Amino acid sequence: MEAQSGWHYRIMAVFLVITSVLMLTSCKVMPPPAEPISTAAAPTPIIATLPADQYLVAEVIDGDTIVLATGEHVRYIGINAPEPTNAECYAREATAKNAELVAGRPVRLEKDTRETDDYGRLLRYVYVDDLFVNGELVRLGYARARVYPPDVRYTDLLAELEREAQGNARGLWSACVGATPTRSPACIGPDDARAHVGKRVCVEFLVVRTHNSGRRVYLNSRNPYQGHLEVVIERTRWSCWPIAPERLFLQKRVWVSGTIELYNDSPQITLEDCAAISILE
Repeated sequence: MEAQSGWHYRIMAVFLVITSVLMLTSCKVMPPPAEPISTAAAPTPIIATLPADQYLVAEVIDGDTIVLATGEHVRYIGINAPEPTNAECYAREATAKNAELVAGRPVRLEKDTRETDDYGRLLRYVYVDDLFVNGELVRLGYARARVYPPDVRYTDLLAELEREAQGNARGLWSACVGATPTRSPACIGPDDARAHVGKRVCVEFLVVRTHNSGRRVYLNSRNPYQGHLEVVIERTRWSCWPIAPERLFLQKRVWVSGTIELYNDSPQITLEDCAAISILE
């Protein structure tokens, strides 16, 4: 009887040990189930974009030149604003007005004939929404109209806006009255032309007389013209301008680039292309 009781106690002890082990195991803190790994693509960041025909202005250089966010420089066609680098009258005001109109804003660009100028700058008409920036700067007197052949699409409009600014004494037309015009240091005057025969130069002068021979147009720096600088425009180049060159350039101050030759004892430049002459004022 005692032997059977001993076996009973042993069985009970084993049962209790097994039960305790099971209870301890069930009380162990288990880690939370791992979150499922998503295979969905990450959302694409939202990037502001401009319409294909618009460009953001990153910097304003002066009254007629800007830099786009692409790094490209743009020179406004058909106008000439005072140069800050030459400390010209109304240069600061022109630069500030241009910045007011376009700085940090998207602009639309319109090409005329040429893609770039000699400095690699894009040649364009510039718009902010429906505002023609080139024309607005001229209309308000922050820039002068200037002819840059062969890019002459809005020559008449810009000339009309300049007359409006002059008539109302706006901007530089009142602030700069009596200011002495400055010549580019790289250019010579007409009376220096004889000393540069055979050389390629740029010359600035007032066209005081013109003559159309039927084959050529002559722009003269003096009257009488004999012995003085004249510029010759061959008939094949007359189509560069919407107005006959003998009318367009008469009594205009011009910039001309070319090689000076001596003809009948007069220094002469024969225009090589349409871009070799511009009206300064």
